[in-house]
Amino acid sequence: FENTFKAFVFKEVFDYFEAANKLPLVNLIIFTIGGYFLIMISQTLYNFTVHQIIFMKISALKQKIFKVFIYSDNLLQEKNTASYVSFLLNDLKLIQTNYYDSLLKIILNLIIFFISISAIFFLNSTMAILLIVVFIIPSLIPQLFKKRIVNQTEDWTNKNEIYTGKVKDAFTGIDTIRGYGMEKRMIDDHITYNSTVERSFATLNNWRVLSDNIVGFFGLCGFFFVNLYGIILATRGVITIGTVLAIIQLSNTIIAPALDSLEEYNKILTTKKIRDRIQNFIKSTPDIPANHQAISFKDALTCENLTYKIGDKMILSDLNLEIKKGKKILITGPSGSGKSTLLKILQKRIQNYQGTIKLDGVNFLDVDAISFYKTISMINQKPFLFDDTLRNNIILGENYSEADIINACSRAGLTEVIFDKGLDYKVGEDGKNLSGGQRQRIEIARAFLRNREILLMDEATSSLDRETAKEIEQIVLLDKELTVVSVSHHFEKENLSVYDELIVLIDGNIVEFGSFEQLMHRPHSYVHFLA
Repeated sequence: FENTFKAFVFKEVFDYFEAANKLPLVNLIIFTIGGYFLIMISQTLYNFTVHQIIFMKISALKQKIFKVFIYSDNLLQEKNTASYVSFLLNDLKLIQTNYYDSLLKIILNLIIFFISISAIFFLNSTMAILLIVVFIIPSLIPQLFKKRIVNQTEDWTNKNEIYTGKVKDAFTGIDTIRGYGMEKRMIDDHITYNSTVERSFATLNNWRVLSDNIVGFFGLCGFFFVNLYGIILATRGVITIGTVLAIIQLSNTIIAPALDSLEEYNKILTTKKIRDRIQNFIKSTPDIPANHQAISFKDALTCENLTYKIGDKMILSDLNLEIKKGKKILITGPSGSGKSTLLKILQKRIQNYQGTIKLDGVNFLDVDAISFYKTISMINQKPFLFDDTLRNNIILGENYSEADIINACSRAGLTEVIFDKGLDYKVGEDGKNLSGGQRQRIEIARAFLRNREILLMDEATSSLDRETAKEIEQIVLLDKELTVVSVSHHFEKENLSVYDELIVLIDGNIVEFGSFEQLMHRPHSYVHFLA
């Protein structure tokens, strides 16, 4: 409100020297200084309030979207995580600067506009009406560019996602890039993707600036004619010089906020596609259950006519199998036969399969994923470790007694590590301070600590020394209550007979199955190759 107040101060000052104002000079000075002090206080409070509102809105929105990401099946199904990173870091920053900032500025400008136009009505109603008419023309300009700006914003957002994915790939695969001399190729590729996304952003800004400048042109022309009309009225004695100066100053507080609001509106248009994407994403995500109780595994997990394709490539073809409670199943076969894919389906990481899977007679697609994960443990081939202590990487934020933690570590072959380094040893980013075998033992200890009913193992002991691998296999295989589904190329011959069933997958088909003894009696069985 600084300009509005300044306009009336100028009016009183000029009227004072024209003897049209009888207010004492001392009172005028006190009034002016006091007014500016209050304006300073109000501007400070306004900015603090704006920052607090934006903080609350953006932090709440980011938290909500992050929660949806974590519970979404898209991440489990290994869809492009770079688009989610770009969405959370880049798109939401655009929402902050081009939506919330702009929206609050428009609200403030509208308040200033109506106060200023009311002040001009108070001074001269004819000029106030003229200002309103002059404002109408510039306000129509952004509508002519609206579609172009919205479409260009979507183009930039899509290209920015691609760029983020390429940069992520480069950083993640730096060992491969350096190892195979791909530096020049990656730099050349970056030039292409970088220039593409920045060119798109520059085009977006060009359209926005063009719209803003056309609006500014009509606004300045209108400002000129309004001021010219005011001077004509003053020369005819209709209003005083002080009133003319006040109206000119108030014209600034009408035209400038009006033009600024139209510019901010153009910025808001750049967020239209992103806001639609946020709403669609949140609406399309299923309700997150408030309470996830572990599912009790009572009988069997069955697959009937299970088929899975990626494009035209058949990965699994018409599989039928039954995993009874307490049984130990080994799935083996050559590389690329679909073993790990089958395990991902059983883990609910892939859900766009054909056929039927039932857990104790319940359709697998209807089983809540979070509850199911409290029933199973997945021992991954490449376990992920947080940059935290060994203890926290095992308990993962849950409460367990020291004895239970040590027992799980002992069963997983971590006794020596605990003895040498302790449970509070920092493992480093992704466990860089540990060996590959030690990292895998931590994954196994997580499963042992939680006493899950179903254990899914994907090359779980591949990084362990032979003796430890043999011991861990025996621990899980000799547990009568534990249901084990293991995918492996590497195993100890002594443990093959402990499995209740061996399933051989080749090219996505089950070519044979049965116990070790049954398959050993078949002269051309794949088991002879394993043994």
